[in-house]
Amino acid sequence: MVAEASTLDAEMHLVSRGVGLSITSEAVGLWYRRPGVTFVPILDLTPCSVSLAWWPQDTGLIAELVAVANEVRARIAEM
Repeated sequence: MVAEASTLDAEMHLVSRGVGLSITSEAVGLWYRRPGVTFVPILDLTPCSVSLAWWPQDTGLIAELVAVANEVRARIAEM
């Protein structure tokens, strides 16, 4: 049987009930702990890239988000 979850909450619910298995980001393991769910790092998997895309209608909020993303990228590059 295969169950699909449309939200992170539903995904974690299936895993906590013992009827689900998921590969997710490290951030979920850090910030979304849940009873019955154990996060195990996959050590031999190369890091993945995350992209940020938006509609051409630039707004102030988009500019702020891009600035934060660039700051995070710069900090990661320093590691």
